[in-house]
Amino acid sequence: MEESNTADLKRLELKNSKSYHFINKVRRIMDKSILGIGLDPIIGLIPNVGDAINFPLMLPYLYFALVKVKSVPLALAVTFNLMLDVLIGTIPFLGIIMDFFFKGFQRNHDMILGFVDGDEKVIKRVNRNAIMMAVLIVLLVALFLLLVKVSIFVISWLWELCQSVWAFFI
Repeated sequence: MEESNTADLKRLELKNSKSYHFINKVRRIMDKSILGIGLDPIIGLIPNVGDAINFPLMLPYLYFALVKVKSVPLALAVTFNLMLDVLIGTIPFLGIIMDFFFKGFQRNHDMILGFVDGDEKVIKRVNRNAIMMAVLIVLLVALFLLLVKVSIFVISWLWELCQSVWAFFI
């Protein structure tokens, strides 16, 4: 019984925090403010501007997940949704249309709220998205390291080629 009361107090504390109220306000403005569609899809009509504005506005969601809720899986799941939103926005024409239906701010807000409330279905989705984001991070790091290795090889080869050409003319 005491454990339940502690969890309820923690949830109440999180929902009453300034950062929660801020992400709630951002969600309303970006996903619901104008005719129920919000600014997100409208800003998305201008190429590259939507993602440039959306990315910094998603950072408070990461802050809330990491600092307030203290959950790395939730932060990874928020990041996954952010990357998914950016990916959708990059698809020519279809991305603009999908922006009207894929409400990234609402999805992250609902996910955070469900996670804080202990909703098992949401927690499973958070864990699944966190694993996918972690795998993506590992793949990106591996790709980066591969690119570094290939770059070093190409630069070394070009250096040797230049030395050979230089030696030929001297």
